[in-house]
Amino acid sequence: MEWIDPYSWLQILQMYLLVLCRLAPVIAFTPFLGGKIVPATARAGLLIFLGILFLPYAGLNTPPDEAATFFTAFYALKEIFIGFVISFFASIPFFVAQSAGIIIDFARGSSQLMAQDPTLQNQASPLGIMFNYVLIALFFMIKGPEHFFEALALSFEK
Repeated sequence: MEWIDPYSWLQILQMYLLVLCRLAPVIAFTPFLGGKIVPATARAGLLIFLGILFLPYAGLNTPPDEAATFFTAFYALKEIFIGFVISFFASIPFFVAQSAGIIIDFARGSSQLMAQDPTLQNQASPLGIMFNYVLIALFFMIKGPEHFFEALALSFEK
């Protein structure tokens, strides 16, 4: 079977771990994927499942010689950084919506009341939390997760 597949099992495992390094910050920090609301076991299961789905995208663009090298740790740090950047830019609209609600609550004089927002893991005003939930609902209505995961798959291309 080795003569059919240009990758050894070790190289496939290393590519899978690099895919997980990119997806872990995305799953952990993107608000529309649940934040602290979703249990850690469910997020881990989603991470493993998405890692399997995105492995062909990473495997098609990685030559067999580059998959298993001495610099795998540096590649892992690079993938973690890329995952943080993707999750940061994906969460900006949600922070903007929450900040708009906080500013409106401050302007109307009800800035004393702050509650914990479980999706963004911070303190926010009630209107900010509501704006955040409305944006999450709109995001799902316009098929935002499909576009997000398509862009994430395209991020594996060189």
